[in-house]
Amino acid sequence: MSNPYGMPPTPPKKSRTGLYIGLACGCLALVALLIAVIGGGVWFLGQSGDTEDPTSGPTTSEEPIEDPTDDPTDDPTDDPIDEPTEDPTTEESGMTLSSSTPRTASTFEFEGEEKKPQLDTFIILELTITNNLDDTIDLADADFAFYDTSGNDVHVSYVTAPQQEILPGDSVPVTLVGDAESGVTVAEVEMTDPVGTGGNPVKVPAGS
Repeated sequence: MSNPYGMPPTPPKKSRTGLYIGLACGCLALVALLIAVIGGGVWFLGQSGDTEDPTSGPTTSEEPIEDPTDDPTDDPTDDPIDEPTEDPTTEESGMTLSSSTPRTASTFEFEGEEKKPQLDTFIILELTITNNLDDTIDLADADFAFYDTSGNDVHVSYVTAPQQEILPGDSVPVTLVGDAESGVTVAEVEMTDPVGTGGNPVKVPAGS
């Protein structure tokens, strides 16, 4: 059938503007979601990297501790101590004694008579006595003795001197003769006198 009014009107085209707007909004929402997810992941990783392990304590460098007991200490007791040797001159004796080196002999002349030892040999030495006192020393009152290297007494058999008395300030050599066995060595000579030593024995090394 023909339309007396001509061609029928073309139906109006449907607008797609709303569709486009919806797709654009969806894409924006998806991009925002991805940005949020990526940003959250980056933040979480950053927080995890900055967090210290609570189980690991702070490290400290250990320095050796010196033990005070290991410090060397000076021991003054290890130093050698010089012991004073016996001085033949003593204040209490009031005299000086000086001995020659002992010698041995098979005979000895005493008061014009030749003497022989009762044991094996004679040991002879000269003891010079110097009187430092104001009083006279009488050799008749003096006693003499020898001592060997072991401290044993060696009997003095004969005593001779050019004079019996020693005046103050004088020195007199006195010959002492001991009777001993072979091999004995005299190490010390002793004198005891009531004036010169005050009655106390005074020893000096033989050969001093």
